[in-house]
Amino acid sequence: MLEALLTSSPLPGHSRLLNLADLSSVLGQPDVVVSSDNLGGPLPVAGVTRPIYILSEEDSLQRAKNQGDFSYLHFQPPQTVQDGVLLTLQIRIAQGDPLRPTLGLSGIQVTFHQVGTGWQAAEQIAEFAA
Repeated sequence: MLEALLTSSPLPGHSRLLNLADLSSVLGQPDVVVSSDNLGGPLPVAGVTRPIYILSEEDSLQRAKNQGDFSYLHFQPPQTVQDGVLLTLQIRIAQGDPLRPTLGLSGIQVTFHQVGTGWQAAEQIAEFAA
């Protein structure tokens, strides 16, 4: 899902591209930050031309305090659903002022089903804006 979003590619099993309202806030930065929360391991992302950094929520807040507001990607905990796994990815803003909370922006929910040895996205894709 992350690779499809960052490379403007369709999800496995789909022809349409993902469209998140706030994606430009992430892609307009010199690097891409992904929260380490709820990641199961390394993120192999092919075709992305900018650096990708995996930061804890605490490190993201510290970076914002030092460098100012920035957008990052955050996965919610995966949920087991009928014969699949539901993944939710949201764009967030870490704010430079430590008294201001992290803001949630747009996101996407996709259910993946195992097909053979790989995973394929279900037909329904839910995009949301906060």
